[in-house]
Amino acid sequence: ADSGPQSLQESPAAPASDGTVVLTATEPVWLKIYDAEGERLFEDEMTAGESFTVPADADNPQILTGRPDALTVAIDGQVVPPLGTGERTIKDVGVSAQALLSREQEGSAAADLTQN
Repeated sequence: ADSGPQSLQESPAAPASDGTVVLTATEPVWLKIYDAEGERLFEDEMTAGESFTVPADADNPQILTGRPDALTVAIDGQVVPPLGTGERTIKDVGVSAQALLSREQEGSAAADLTQN
C-alpha cells in the first residue's frame, strides 16, 4: 500500500536542474535550437541515432521542430517525457534541464495516474 507516487519522488537519481540535456533522433528529424535572443545554436536535419547536446551555458535554449515525437530527450542520461506527439509543430519549448524538469513536475499528477 505504501508503494506509489511517493517512491518516485524520493528517487535520489532524479536529474539535476543544471544537468546536461541531450536530444537524440529516433528517426530523421529537422530541428532548430535557439536561445532567448533568437540566436541559432543548432539547425539541421538529424538522422536516426544522431544527437545534439544543448550547451550548458545557453540562455534559455528553446526548440522548434515538426516532429517532437522523433526525439528522445535525456538529462544526465535519464530520459524525460517526449516534447510532443508529432501531430503538431512545437516552437519556443524550453530545452534546458530546468525547463524540462519544471514541465515534468507540472504533468506529474497525470503521469502518476497513467503509471498505476
